[in-house]
Amino acid sequence: MDALEKRKNARVPISLDLLCEKVGSTGRLLHKGRVLNASPGGLYFEAAGRDFKPGDLAEMKLVIPPKQGLLEMGGAIHAMARILRVESAGSPSPDFCGIAVEFCRRPRLSV
Repeated sequence: MDALEKRKNARVPISLDLLCEKVGSTGRLLHKGRVLNASPGGLYFEAAGRDFKPGDLAEMKLVIPPKQGLLEMGGAIHAMARILRVESAGSPSPDFCGIAVEFCRRPRLSV
């Protein structure tokens, strides 16, 4: 890990669909997004919506597609995470952003 790297765990590229909801928001507003990279400690995803701010808590569900010989029926990873940063640079639209999160507890796999 170089001197500027702040992560405890290296992230690996991955592409999974994600549903995310800000904890404590009024109403049930689910944001759809796409995970770009992940580690045991957190992940980075892109989503439409500017509701998230650093320090917010979010409930997340990562959708795992079915895979022959591995997860025949597919599954999902559920996690509670804290928003670390929200970035708009390079986003395809003004309402689209990149969001880095740190898991509050170990994510759970359900099949």
